Amino acid sequence: EQQPQPQQPLPEQQVPPATDGGAPVGGQGEPAQIPPTPLASAGGDSSNPHQFGYLIIVDFVRTGGKNPANWGAASDELISFSWVVIETKSRQVLDAKSLHVCPQWSFSVQPWMTESCGLTEDILRTAPMLHPALQQFDEYLTSKYPAGSFIFLTDGAEALQALKVEAARKKIELKPYFDQYMDICAQFQQTHPEFKQGTGLQKILDFLGITNPAEPGTEKCRVLTSIVEWLWQHNHTFSGVEKVVIPASSITSGSEPTATTGASADQPRSETGGVVRLRGLPFQASEQDIREFFHDLQVAQNGVQIALNREGRPSGDAYVQFATEEDAKKALEYDRRSMGRRYIEVFSATFADMNSASAASRPQPVAPVSGHEDAFVVRLRGLPYSATEDDIRNFLLPAQAVGVHIARNREGRPSGDAFVEVPTADAQDIIIKKHGEKMGIRYVETFKSSHSEMNSALTPRAPSYMPPPPMGATGMDTIRLRGMPWSATEHDVFSFFQPSGVMPLRVHFLYDRTNRPSGDAYAVFQSPADVEQAMRRDRERMGSRYVELFRSTQMEAYQAVNPGASGY
Repeated sequence: EQQPQPQQPLPEQQVPPATDGGAPVGGQGEPAQIPPTPLASAGGDSSNPHQFGYLIIVDFVRTGGKNPANWGAASDELISFSWVVIETKSRQVLDAKSLHVCPQWSFSVQPWMTESCGLTEDILRTAPMLHPALQQFDEYLTSKYPAGSFIFLTDGAEALQALKVEAARKKIELKPYFDQYMDICAQFQQTHPEFKQGTGLQKILDFLGITNPAEPGTEKCRVLTSIVEWLWQHNHTFSGVEKVVIPASSITSGSEPTATTGASADQPRSETGGVVRLRGLPFQASEQDIREFFHDLQVAQNGVQIALNREGRPSGDAYVQFATEEDAKKALEYDRRSMGRRYIEVFSATFADMNSASAASRPQPVAPVSGHEDAFVVRLRGLPYSATEDDIRNFLLPAQAVGVHIARNREGRPSGDAFVEVPTADAQDIIIKKHGEKMGIRYVETFKSSHSEMNSALTPRAPSYMPPPPMGATGMDTIRLRGMPWSATEHDVFSFFQPSGVMPLRVHFLYDRTNRPSGDAYAVFQSPADVEQAMRRDRERMGSRYVELFRSTQMEAYQAVNPGASGY
C-alpha cells in the first residue's frame, strides 16, 4: 500500500489570521471583523467548476468541551462559533467572523472557554442567546450570498448534529442550509486516494505539516482554510454534499436539560456526619460541581441531593452530607463563595430536610393527557361549574370533538375551564366563533390553544413552596413581575432579564386558585444594586406581553408564594 509522503508546511502568510476575540457580536451588534486574505490565484478558465459559489468554513465551541463525544448531551450548549467565507471562483477569503452566544442553562465561564474563544463574564452577560444569535447569522448570510449558493465545510458532521439537537430541545427551527455540509476530510480523500476513506483530520494535518490547533473555533477555521488552499493547489473541485442526520433518540422532549439529582431517594444513606443546605446554585450544577466546591472537605458517599422544582428541573438548592460533623461546620464558612459567577449561600440543615428533598425529587409518572397529537385544541373559559362532558359537546355543535378535558382546581372541583380537541382547523374555527355564546346563564369564552398549554393546565401540580428567606434579609433584592404570558418558564424570565446584564438567582411563580399560572412571579437577585439594574426592563416585552416590574423583598415573595405563611 502506498504511504502518503509528508509535505512541507504551508507558508504562514497563506493562512487567514485569527480573531483576537476582542469584538464579538455579543454586546457589540456586529460580528468581529478579520481582514480578508487572498488565496491562490485561480488561473486559466474563468468558469467555476465547483458545486457551490461559496464555502462557509464553520467551527463551534460548546460547553460540552473539546470532545465531540460530549456534544449533544442534555446540558451541552453552543457558546461561540466562527466562520470563514471563501468564494470558489476567485479562491479568495471574503470574510471571517466570530459570534459569541449566551448559554441558556450554563452560566459560569470556565478558563478553557476564555482560551478557546475569548469568552469572558462581561461578554457572556451581553451576548445574545441562541435563537437571536442564529437570526443574526442568517441575516448576515442571506444579505450577502444568494440562497443555495453556499455550503458549510466542516470537520465531520458532529458539530452540526449537536447544534440541531440543541435547537430541537429549545424549539428553534433551523434554516434548511443547516441540513447539509461538505466534509473537509472526505474532500481531501478525493484528491489523495492514498488516504483511506474515513481518515481523520490529524493524519491529514501531519501529512501537510500543519499543527493541529489546541482550541476549537477561530483557530480551527484557520487550519481548515489552509487545507482548502492545499487542495486548490492540487486542482481539487469541491463537490459532493452530505446530509446532517441525527437519530431521533438524541432529542429529548422538553426544552431544558434533564436534571442529575445525585443520590436517589431509594439509595441508602447513613445518617452520620452533618448536613448543609446550598441555595443559589447554577441550574446546570452537577453533583461533581458541588463536590469540587467543597474540595477541601470530605463529602459522604451518596452525600449530594439536588432539589428539583415542580417541573422536575433543578431548583437551585441542594443538600450535602459530610463524613464528619466537623466538616459540616467548616462547610458553613463557604457561605457566599462563588460557583462560576453565582454566590452560593450555605445554611445548616438536618437529615430530615435532606430526606424530604430526596423524596420530593423522585420522578412522578404523569399519564399523557391526550392521544390525539394531530388534533386542534380550543380552550373554553367561563363554563358553569356543573357543566358535564355531554353539555360541552352539545355546546360545540356542529363541531365534533375527539376529546373533552375539564380542568379542575386543587380541591378537585371543576374550575370553569375546559380544553377540547377537534380533528380539523375548520372545526376549530367554528368553536372560536362561539365566543360569547351562553351555556345556561354563563357567557363562554373560546380561545385557540395548543397541546402544550392543555397539558400544562391539566397536569396536577405540587403545592407551591418557597423556603423562608435568611434571617435579616430585609433589603429590596427581589422584583415582582406582573403580566407575563401564562406559558412563561424560568428560562423565559432569565431571557427577559438577560439584556439588563444581570440575572436573578431564582424565580418563583404564582398560581391562581384553579392552579393555573397567574402571570405573576418573583425574581430574587444577588443584591439591591442588581435589582436597580434589572428594573430597566420594566414594561419590556416577554413574547407578546408587556411585563410590569415592581421592587419587592424576599419576605413579600415568601408570603405570596406560601399563602398563610408569616415568616419566622
